[in-house]
Amino acid sequence: MMIFALVVAGVVLELVARDRGFASTQETGAAKAATPGPTFTPKPANPPYYKVARTGPLRVGEIRDNKPLDPADLPRQGTDPFDETEPGDEAEPGAKKTWKQWEKYEATFTLSWSFANPYDPDEVMVDAVITTPSGKVESAPAFWYVPCTSRFVDRVEEVNDPDEDTLEIEAIDKDTANATWMLRYTPREQGEYTYRLVARTPAASAYSYRETFHVSGVEGRGFGRVSRGGRYFEFDDGSFFFPIGQNVAWPNDRGWVDFAAYMATMNEYGANWARVWLSSYFRGLTIEWSPKNEYYHGLGFYSAEIAWKLDRILESAEKHNIYLMWCIQQHGQFSTRFNPCWDENPYNNRNGGPLERPADFFTHPEARKLFRHRMRYYVARYGYSPTLFAWEFWNEVDLTDRFSSAACAAWHKEMADYVRGLDPTRRLLSTSYIYGWDTEAYALPAIDFTQVHIYHGAPSEFIGWRVKSVDEQMRNIKWDGTLRKPVLIGEYGLGHSQDYFREGPNSRWPVDPDGLHVHNSLWVGLFSGSAGTAMNWWWDKYIRKNKLYGHFIGISRYLDGEDLRPWGLGSVKLFDDFYRTPEVLTYVLVGRDRAYGWVFETAYTLEHFGPGDSPREGVPITLTDLTDGDCWIEFWDTYDGVPVARTRGHVSDGTVRFTVPAFRGDIAFKLYRGEPAAEIQETTPIHDRMVRNLRELAKRHGRDAKPPPPPPPPEQEFEEEPWEE
Repeated sequence: MMIFALVVAGVVLELVARDRGFASTQETGAAKAATPGPTFTPKPANPPYYKVARTGPLRVGEIRDNKPLDPADLPRQGTDPFDETEPGDEAEPGAKKTWKQWEKYEATFTLSWSFANPYDPDEVMVDAVITTPSGKVESAPAFWYVPCTSRFVDRVEEVNDPDEDTLEIEAIDKDTANATWMLRYTPREQGEYTYRLVARTPAASAYSYRETFHVSGVEGRGFGRVSRGGRYFEFDDGSFFFPIGQNVAWPNDRGWVDFAAYMATMNEYGANWARVWLSSYFRGLTIEWSPKNEYYHGLGFYSAEIAWKLDRILESAEKHNIYLMWCIQQHGQFSTRFNPCWDENPYNNRNGGPLERPADFFTHPEARKLFRHRMRYYVARYGYSPTLFAWEFWNEVDLTDRFSSAACAAWHKEMADYVRGLDPTRRLLSTSYIYGWDTEAYALPAIDFTQVHIYHGAPSEFIGWRVKSVDEQMRNIKWDGTLRKPVLIGEYGLGHSQDYFREGPNSRWPVDPDGLHVHNSLWVGLFSGSAGTAMNWWWDKYIRKNKLYGHFIGISRYLDGEDLRPWGLGSVKLFDDFYRTPEVLTYVLVGRDRAYGWVFETAYTLEHFGPGDSPREGVPITLTDLTDGDCWIEFWDTYDGVPVARTRGHVSDGTVRFTVPAFRGDIAFKLYRGEPAAEIQETTPIHDRMVRNLRELAKRHGRDAKPPPPPPPPEQEFEEEPWEE
């Protein structure tokens, strides 16, 4: 008889399955296949990879069923495979603990048999079948966990890049003796939960006794969702969320400690969002890669060290209130032209993988299955956390070799539907392209929001330090009213190459050392209709090196407590020609009772080296389609994020007119009803310093300030169609 022993939250539970159909396992830990395997079989670098030790004497639990593993038989969301009237399903004795809504519930357990690869769900799969307080049945996958520790060791190789290379590097040690199975789950209701664990192999299946835990109280805001109206984000508790942040695609040699430092600094300056690549760069953040690299063991044999590092990264983001979008794959892994990593990719048949060409990844059945397995592990281990805001399947997928839009869309449908059925939290899903839109993939119901990536330069000697006008950016970043999905500016930057940010005899340094284009891009994101700010790509060589985190402060304070969703703004207008001259542009989001605006001097860019010597005065603004009555118009400094002036206004026949106070560079405003909530404050002269530095930058490069060209004619006004609750 084969016995599965489970210890859940300190309580011994037992799984029992009859001997028939189970593959016997030799002491080496290499399991025999019960049925013929696929034509391609992943192999560990040094088998046996894992052996799960037997436990002590066990009491027999209730036998459930014994049959080969079939995906159709797996627990699914909304179904309970158990007969509640059968005996033997009493909860094990033990102290009950109370959890909070949206707090992580975590349990460990052991299986008393050996597996060649516990990461392979074709070999062994464990799921929890959970009944919520409302009676809904959910399924959550469990995963194999190996505890690790990290330390710093002296760097051996030469320091080539002082911005990235450190004298100490992270080393991770795994503790295989204490490896275990683990369940992580986040309750989204209050009340009593019950669950069983279901273990399945290719030959048989068994289940545990029933376990109970109680949920009372609330912790956090829940998981991210798309708001009604389709433009913005919100949380389960109904609160509005506007991402403000940058990319932090990978940490440097100090690993998760370096990442934690980014999170702490970003939080200090008001950011709330980071985009992370699960790539192979810098000792890696992907759990699956070529054995040629440190910590990796090939396809299907996940890195315990990297999985542990991702735990630490997620925990640091949770601690500092930074929401993450994890990008699962990047284009270079399946490209021989753009940032190519194909030569070391474990899917490459030269490395023992199943693929002859990168493009086969989208259609080869074994490659698709291996990716599904990896997503299962990601969902099981990290899907508990509301801080993990979204999965992004690809970064710039259209840069992969021989890209096929049709094959890519079919792949996204398969994977999005699979993850939707696997993840009880229904976490948001996205993907990204470099060349515009792929409407076929973005139109998939399971793809929740779209993205654009924008880089600016000019084909001239000064390509690295020119920026397209803000007006052009506005027109490049539109909310897609056809799809009615949010648009996020997932990447934004000056130039496509890190060489723009390197000092040296052939460099074009300095490139905007004060971060003017960073400042403008944050406000562009808000007033373009994007669901968040533009997320700068150059997080290390530029943002960190020049200490530019302070640019997050102004927009963070400006939006604190605001709600831009349709029921907060009514019919939102974008790209309106409220005030447009060759020198000044004004953009607004306006509803019936509130309005937000940004007034911008067109010379306040790197291309034109700053506005004139005197502050801009007398800019008139006219807003229409408002509800009649008294209002306040409040003007905000865009760097310090504080109100600097306030005036009374009155809306008559839906129209209000006012004049912007003197400003340099840019200024924001709010129109609202009710009493003011903030004190008028003095600000630091950041705009004056920025303009002065622009002039000095121009002189160092032998350039003269030049007037901006006339702006293009305004686009047709865009209005969101009314929606019904």
